[in-house]
Amino acid sequence: MDEYALQTFLKGAIDNAKERVRRNYNTAIPQYYRGQIQLLLPLCLGNPQGAHLALVAERHTTFYHASTCLTLDMAYNNARQITKPDQAYLEINKIQVEAEYQEVLQNREEIRQYWQEYNRDRFARIAAMPHKPEQEELWAKLEEQKARGIAQKQ
Repeated sequence: MDEYALQTFLKGAIDNAKERVRRNYNTAIPQYYRGQIQLLLPLCLGNPQGAHLALVAERHTTFYHASTCLTLDMAYNNARQITKPDQAYLEINKIQVEAEYQEVLQNREEIRQYWQEYNRDRFARIAAMPHKPEQEELWAKLEEQKARGIAQKQ
């Protein structure tokens, strides 16, 4: 596709997004960025039922300026739901985002279990080490306090 055709194609997609927002303002999803509210508009590059990108529109005094596009994942993470969108184009990637989140949780749990096992072995080695003679009195006090704590819980 040559440059002119690409420009015409993109302008058509932007015009469709603006018309969609004119028909239903809930289609524009707000995001907060660098101290100002921006609007995320669904940019449909093929099928009009599903957005492919989110066009970022910044408000100036008398007009809006489209500054960049975000992937739907980025838009989903940045979106601030002030009103409930009528056609939630961001929902398309919700399943993928949820799957990635579950993967992160699983990874976190594996790391937690690794360190718990590592520390359990480490603490056991430390506990098995002989006490220094000058610290015997401190260890005796510690064991006494532990015994009192256990007795209070029962």
